[in-house]
Amino acid sequence: MKELKDHIEDLNRDFNSLKEYNDEKFKDLEDRSMSRPELDERLDKITKGMDATQGKIDELQTKLNRPSLGDVADEQQEKVDAHKAAFSKYLRKGHHGLSPTESKTLSEGVGSQPADGGPMAPNEFIRELLRRLTNSNPIRQVCDVKTGQAKSIEIPARTVNLACDWVAEAATTSATQPTYALNTIAAFKLSALTPVTVELLEDAYFDVEAELTTDFAEAFADKEGEGILLGTGSGQPEGVIVNSDVPVVQDASTTTAVITAPTLIDAFYTLKGGYAANATWAMNMGTQGSLRGLTDDEGQYLWQPGLTGASPSTLLGRPIIVCDGMAALASDSKSIVVGDFKGYTVYDRLGMSVLRDDYTSAADGIVRFIAHRRTGGLTTDPSAFVVVQAET
Repeated sequence: MKELKDHIEDLNRDFNSLKEYNDEKFKDLEDRSMSRPELDERLDKITKGMDATQGKIDELQTKLNRPSLGDVADEQQEKVDAHKAAFSKYLRKGHHGLSPTESKTLSEGVGSQPADGGPMAPNEFIRELLRRLTNSNPIRQVCDVKTGQAKSIEIPARTVNLACDWVAEAATTSATQPTYALNTIAAFKLSALTPVTVELLEDAYFDVEAELTTDFAEAFADKEGEGILLGTGSGQPEGVIVNSDVPVVQDASTTTAVITAPTLIDAFYTLKGGYAANATWAMNMGTQGSLRGLTDDEGQYLWQPGLTGASPSTLLGRPIIVCDGMAALASDSKSIVVGDFKGYTVYDRLGMSVLRDDYTSAADGIVRFIAHRRTGGLTTDPSAFVVVQAET
C-alpha cells in the first residue's frame, strides 16, 4: 500500500536524522559549537516526528490486518461511491453526460440484480425509497415482508395442525404429525413513471434524487396497497379478498348496500383469539364514514376516533387502515377486511432500475423517469382474516 510505504520511508528518514544528531552531538559537545538547550530542542523535534510517523504506521497496519467486511472494505466502498456518483450524474444529465468510465460503472452496478429497462439504482437510493414507500403504505407496515434475490420464494404453510389429547397412564400415544404445503410467491414487475422538466434538472439546487424517491414511493405505495387487498394473482400479487380460503361474513339485514353493527361484531369474533388481538381493519374512507354512527346493544359506539394525529381511528378497539382502492359499499360488495396481516407475506426482490427517457416528451421540455421494481404477495394464512360483505 503506497501510503504505508511513504510512512515507512518517513520513519527511516527521521531515524537517519537521529543518527546524524547523535554524531553531531558528541562533536558539538567537544568543540562547544552548539549549546545543550539547542541540542535538546533538535532532539525533541526529531523524536516527536518519529513518534507521529510510527503512530500512522501502526494505524495503517491495524487497518490492513482487519478482515474485510463487505461494504466497509475500502475497495468495495470506493465502488459503491463511484456507482452512486455515476447514477446521480446520469439522472441529471443522461447517458450523454457520462464519461466512458462512469458509463461502465453505472452498467455494472454494485451488489444488485441486472438492470431491467435502465441502470440499476444504488442501494442507498433503494433503501430511501422503501422507507418512504413503507411510510406511505400502512398496509405494508402490518404485513410480513421478506426480501431476496430469487424470482420467487417458497413459504411453508401448515395444513394440518398437531393433535393433542388426554392419554391414560401406560396407554399408547397416537402420532401427531403435522403436514405442510409450500406456497410460492413470485415477484412481479411494477413500473412507475414521473416527468421532470429540463429546467429543474439544470438547476443545481434541485434535489432530483429526493424528488424521484418521493414520487416513485407514492406511486408504488398506492398500487402495492391495492395488490395486497385486491390483486388478482395473475401478473400481480394475490389479494386477501381474492383468496377463496378466507372466510366471508355477509350482512344479514334486509337493507342492501349497508353493513350493520351485528355483522361487524360477528366478523371480528370469527377470528381466533391470537388473530383478533393483532387485527387491523381495512376499508376505504367512505365505508369508514358510514360506520361511525353504529352502536352495539348497550349503545356503545363501535367506531372511535384516534386520540392524536398519529393514532388511527379504531373499530371494536382495533385500528383502521384506509385503502382508497377498496370497494365502496354497494349491493354484494366486499368492502371490509379484518384480520392479522402477518398472515399475508409480501416478497420484495432486491434491486430496482431507473430509466431516463430524454426523447418521448423532448418537444415539451420534459424528461421522463421510469422506475422498475419487482414485488409479490400472497395470503399465507387465510384463517388470519375475515372478509365482510354487504347484503345482496
